[in-house]
Amino acid sequence: MVFEKGEQYYKTGGVMFPLQGFKYGYQNGILHLEAWVGKIGKEMNIGDGKFLGAAAKIPYYNSILALLETLERAKSAYYQQTGGQVQTPVQGQAGMQVQAPPLYAQQLEGNNQATSAVADEVNKSNNRNAKIAFWLSIASLILVFGSKFSLLLNLASYTLAIKYGLKSQKSGLAIAAIVINSIVIFITLLILFIA
Repeated sequence: MVFEKGEQYYKTGGVMFPLQGFKYGYQNGILHLEAWVGKIGKEMNIGDGKFLGAAAKIPYYNSILALLETLERAKSAYYQQTGGQVQTPVQGQAGMQVQAPPLYAQQLEGNNQATSAVADEVNKSNNRNAKIAFWLSIASLILVFGSKFSLLLNLASYTLAIKYGLKSQKSGLAIAAIVINSIVIFITLLILFIA
């Protein structure tokens, strides 16, 4: 729980992981949830249907949808047990009801199409990062004997290969990048100890 820029909310992440914000309130029988990625003032709505930041937004968005569905099932079960009727739907950000299709689906005409389009975008990004990691590792290997720049390339390659490449369809390139980067580190250590 944090208090920043006049807002009190829950946050997690930062540094190595995306910064995720969450707050909720209950008023007049309506549960209001807000969830976003990024800092207050620079936050991205996780349900805006845009691909910018999709790799961070989509898993978080899906977890919020799962929370809303769980709350809706619990409420329905409660009313069935008590013989009452459901009067107030559980609502999320901007009045999104659980029964309504997700905002991604509204913009891309159908939940399956939205999920597929987002998954394709994430896969393309991961595949691209696996290729970049591989070529950076090759460059790092070429420059290992004559440049300190090699270690920067090595670090960038390792990060891309482990964080994105191993999750991609080009995971073989990511594994090759990791092996090459390990060889570069071994050679660098040899040079340091021999010199």
